[in-house]
Formats: sequence, C-alpha cells, structure tokens
Amino acid sequence: MKKRTFIVAVVLFFVSIAAYAGVKEIKKADKNFDFKSVDAIAVAPVTSENVDFGKVDSDRMPKIKALLEKMKKNMRDSMIEGSKGAKTTIPFSADVPKKAKHPLLLKYNIDQFDNGNAVARLVPFAGKAKVTITVKFIDPKNKKTELAIVSASAKAKGGIVGGGLDSEVLWTAVNMANVDIYRYLKKITGLDYSFVSGVVHGVKPGIKREADVMKEEKQEAGIMKKKVK
Repeated sequence: MKKRTFIVAVVLFFVSIAAYAGVKEIKKADKNFDFKSVDAIAVAPVTSENVDFGKVDSDRMPKIKALLEKMKKNMRDSMIEGSKGAKTTIPFSADVPKKAKHPLLLKYNIDQFDNGNAVARLVPFAGKAKVTITVKFIDPKNKKTELAIVSASAKAKGGIVGGGLDSEVLWTAVNMANVDIYRYLKKITGLDYSFVSGVVHGVKPGIKREADVMKEEKQEAGIMKKKVK
C-alpha cells in the first residue's frame, strides 16, 4: 500500500495534470534574465511565514504544526534528491554551486496549510485539505533581485482510511501544488527529466518520508482519549 501510494505521489510530483489550477503569476518572469541558460537550481529552506491553518481544533494544532515542519523539510529534500534520481537536465542542490555560471535560487513559502475536516472528507467533494505555496525566483548573484514570483494551490482528500489522514491529504496537496511550480519552471528554463528513472529511484526514499510524516498521527490517540474523558 505504501509503495503504491508513493508512486502515485511521484506521478503527481513530476507530471502536469490539466485539472490543476495552474500557477498565478504575482510577478512575471524578468525578460532581462536568461532563464534558458540556467545551469543550477538551489532550493532554500522552505518557510511558512504568516501561514493560514484554517479552522483547526486547538487540540490538533500541535500535530498540524509538527506536520508542517516535517513537510517543509521533506519537500525540499525530495526536490534535491529527486533531481538526481530523475536525472534532471538542470541539477538541484541545497546551496548554489560555486562552479555554476548561471544559477537560480528558489525560495518557497507555504502560505496555506489547511487540513480541512476529516469527518467531512467522508462526503464527496467536502472537507478537502488546502495548500497554497508561493515561490520567489531569485538571482543568487544579486539576492535582492526577484526574477519572478508565482503561487500555486491544490486540494486533496482520500487515502488509506476513509477521507484520508491529515498527514496523507496535506502531503498530497503539497506535492500537487508543487507540480504546477515545476510546470512553470519547465516552461521558463526548459528543465527536463526522466520520469521512469525518477519513479524507480524515488520509491525507497519516498516511502521513508511518507512514514516520517505519518508518525505525527500517533498524537491523535492522545487527543481522542482526552475527548472521551
């Protein structure tokens, strides 16, 4: 089950799905910057400044915040490690390579991290998790220069249990939103990759990250005990 779930996540991550909302260009790509010449992409640590959690039960907030912190790290790690496995034509890294002649820096911020409603998710079209991500494209040689700013959103439900655990639906929504960021990145830079290689090399680390995120669900047991009392 876990392996199948992750393969679906990889497909969502690398393949553009027409049903997605697409990116919203907050600032259009700077025409004076040659995006097609980018030879390295650095991904800064993901932030969550002024994040909107939606309506979360106060008892569940610690779990949601813990999920957010894990997903911020796991998303960044997935992008960097996934680049190697998928053999992207432009390598991804945590830091800007010194030898890069025309690097690009991506700064991700999770603006919305709404887990929706687990009970409502049992009803069709209701209770979905909602995630919104904003990404700033920076010229690392002049960090004050924002070359482009885009935003992408996604909603998700379903998983191993009816409606889906918070960890499942939020992680899926994060990846779905990032699909559109990748689609935009591919459009402006010409980024390409091997889908098959990405799936083959991504299963093992992907299962590990999924399990890491789902560990936070153990907090639900304590929450339910409190409510029963």
